[in-house]
Amino acid sequence: MRRAMAEDGAASAPRALRQTFEARGGAPPPAVVADRVRRTAPAGERGDWQRIPLLAFLAYIAGTFSLCFIGLFSSPGFAPWRVGGFVALALALFAAGYLSVCRASGWGPVALSQPPARPIAKLVLLGVGVRLTLVLLGLVKGLSTGLLSLQSVLTNPGDVYRFAHSDLFDPEAFSLLTKLEVLSSPLWYLTLPLALFYFRYWTPGQRLVVTATVLLNVLKPFLMRGVQKPIGDLAIIFGAMLILQAALAGWRLRRIAAYGGCLSLLFLAFMAFNQGSRLVAYNAVGYDGGAMFEVNRQHPLFKVFGDRIGESVAVTLSYANIGYFGLSYCFDLPFQWTYGIGNSFALMSYAEQYFDLPGIIYDTYPLRGEAATGWPSMMYWETIIPWLASDLTYPGVLIFCVFLGRFCATVWRECLCFRNPLSIAVLGYLTILLLFFPCNNQLLQTRESTIGCLGVLAVWLVGRRSFNRRRTAATVGFSGGLSTPRPALALHASGAAANAVLAGPSSSVASGPTAGRGSARIGADIGRRDGAGRIARRSARDRQTADRRTSDRRKAAGTRAGGLAVDGSATGARLAHPQRLRDRQTGDAT
Repeated sequence: MRRAMAEDGAASAPRALRQTFEARGGAPPPAVVADRVRRTAPAGERGDWQRIPLLAFLAYIAGTFSLCFIGLFSSPGFAPWRVGGFVALALALFAAGYLSVCRASGWGPVALSQPPARPIAKLVLLGVGVRLTLVLLGLVKGLSTGLLSLQSVLTNPGDVYRFAHSDLFDPEAFSLLTKLEVLSSPLWYLTLPLALFYFRYWTPGQRLVVTATVLLNVLKPFLMRGVQKPIGDLAIIFGAMLILQAALAGWRLRRIAAYGGCLSLLFLAFMAFNQGSRLVAYNAVGYDGGAMFEVNRQHPLFKVFGDRIGESVAVTLSYANIGYFGLSYCFDLPFQWTYGIGNSFALMSYAEQYFDLPGIIYDTYPLRGEAATGWPSMMYWETIIPWLASDLTYPGVLIFCVFLGRFCATVWRECLCFRNPLSIAVLGYLTILLLFFPCNNQLLQTRESTIGCLGVLAVWLVGRRSFNRRRTAATVGFSGGLSTPRPALALHASGAAANAVLAGPSSSVASGPTAGRGSARIGADIGRRDGAGRIARRSARDRQTADRRTSDRRKAAGTRAGGLAVDGSATGARLAHPQRLRDRQTGDAT
């Protein structure tokens, strides 16, 4: 009877009273628990967040392909039905592979908000330190040689780009510092996504070092060579980490879409400015695309923005869809194997340098298509498909899309359900691969990105399973020793109310180990959402005293309710028999 009265009182309590009850350290009433669990359903249990990468990729490819039909670009050899049919089939197989993981694997609740383990934290800080040293040495070298000119790159980055690429293949360009950057790239490529993902757990000094390292790393190529690709890669990785954090925190998709749209518009504006500067640097003002790829200068885009801005916007938009036109010129050629490295400029350069295999690039579909049709393959894109087909054949590319979909779903699942740090690192570069699907194999272009991405993939294949342990403890403290630890949040609710929340309105009251695991999920969700942030801001002595008093009050409240006591400590959920709790309370009173 006392339990029923407590439940009725908690259910009818006003929201302000319930919030006051929680702010004073007491256990949240069962009605508050149920309401919070309903509003913050774990992302791993919701089908929308499970399929977000799939839906986003399908929408992105459909949107870029639709740019071929807005009347701005045209090509005499473009076969829309043939290209569209092959791309649609590849996307269907990608979706089939992705959904097969969704159906076969148990997703379960999302992992708790947890800082990096001590080895991961040390690894990230080591990578940041090594990269910062190399970047500073590169900036000093650029200042001494005159390659670094801040005024030039801000006023006319196109001239800097043209000047830097005029001697790009000079042997002197591959200095010892460049080789050190390539050799250390696996460490940095593993570090960058994790440094962004765990940013809130670093101390203020470490945040300053991480921010300076990341910004200098992307600004150095831009200042010295006018290259904006590192800025774009950083924006993509940052966006991927933001979406992952949103999924783990239960953000609304509309909010993420609004933020992502604003950031995308800013990046496109920056990219359009740089592309317009390059047109001026190469004396390409009035550029109409040439004979193989024509830009319609009578399009309303030029009438609205004018010739100069219209050209910049047109070149920027062509990055996303020009590859579909180039793909049309690669279908009718016979297959000629390129030893499995024809999709990577870096691997082909290594084969020529160390294995005396020159000219492999001329056996790829894009280069042979240029020789047969005149499509400038080294100037325009052809999508990733013909580059992969040079090693796998076109039917092999379709099979590859199935495994790519499974790989994408596996990485996303391990990020959501386990917060696997290796999968988090892979997610950033997998996002780059998918976004550059209409262009080429962007991850294997330069030697640094090739060695770095292959190194991260190798580490993921070897060590991913050691991190795939579901965390059921509602602990949000930092175990790496880099910031103030936050205590665990223990939830004590009445047995009937907790089981009703877990089992749902249409099922009976659960008991035993099943109820314990489900109750831990409630504690995990509340610990993830609230985090006991106000306690973390207290001094160590006051925090320990508050934790001890809070624990005693919650034990007493759970005993009087006669229900289950759910402890969200590091050992997971724990069931306490009501009779044992009453005996313990009686003994304490005695």
